[in-house]
Amino acid sequence: MTTRSALFLLLLAATIAAATLTAAAAECVLPEAQVDALKDLYRATRGRHWKKNANWMANDNPCGSDGQGNWIGVLCSSCENGEQQATVEVLSLEWNGLKGEL
Repeated sequence: MTTRSALFLLLLAATIAAATLTAAAAECVLPEAQVDALKDLYRATRGRHWKKNANWMANDNPCGSDGQGNWIGVLCSSCENGEQQATVEVLSLEWNGLKGEL
């Protein structure tokens, strides 16, 4: 391997690492307590049997900013001004046939 090739690969690796760190830092996510509360709601109300439960429990980001789909019926605030935490603004599950106790 030539010095030029090695330098190119080193520069490429540094660029990829910097881009990965920037993307991770910019991710907009819910606080863990809100995610846990949504998971508890799903489990307590027989979420597997809801009429519509797309993406629930498929990932740990109900808002969907991690490239996965958001959990149906969950609407989150958007992160603005450099904020990295969203919050649940709307929970719309009334048509879903929830059963159970909270």
